[in-house]
Amino acid sequence: MKQAWLAAPILICAQVAGQNGPPPPPPPYPIAPATLGPVATSYTFITRKQRLERWVIKTVGPSAIAEAALATGIQTMRDSPYEWDSNMRGFGQRAGWRFARLGISNTIELGVSSAMREDPRYFYSQERGFGRRLRHAVVTSFLARKPDGSHTFATGRFAGKVGGAFIANTWYPPSNNHKIDALERIGTSMGFTVGFNVLREFGRDLRKKKRP
Repeated sequence: MKQAWLAAPILICAQVAGQNGPPPPPPPYPIAPATLGPVATSYTFITRKQRLERWVIKTVGPSAIAEAALATGIQTMRDSPYEWDSNMRGFGQRAGWRFARLGISNTIELGVSSAMREDPRYFYSQERGFGRRLRHAVVTSFLARKPDGSHTFATGRFAGKVGGAFIANTWYPPSNNHKIDALERIGTSMGFTVGFNVLREFGRDLRKKKRP
């Protein structure tokens, strides 16, 4: 059963990459920021290549590795779950479980968002003011964009978080593989998404200040 779940990412990625028909043209760079108001006329829907690149970055990219290392280190120091040792061997078990869950979650999101014709990328706000930009970062964490640029509920994102949390329960130690544990992981994961989008929204201000 575990082998079947771990093989699923390869099958879904191959299906997305092998869809019939010529790929749509890539978007102009830089991509115009989005807004919850009027749709930006320069918006271009995500391509299959961009979906696969996003999957790689979210699964084994620098931010994914850093997040996994931090969370795994905290779990190891807290000896959670206690069935795994609080040493390097236990650290490796926790890291392996986390990357497996991340891969499953991102693969489900890839497959569902492709089928639902959703663009799960984050787009910067076009509005000014801290409150409006903060609202944009928080609200769009729960939304995706359709081919016409309008917003819709991010079905793929939530399917990935729910599926990854519950599937990972099948090989998590008994002390942490209950339904309530999976629900807590879903909430924590959604919180990370919101927080990361807020950092992306306001982090660009710091990057602009550093430019000569």
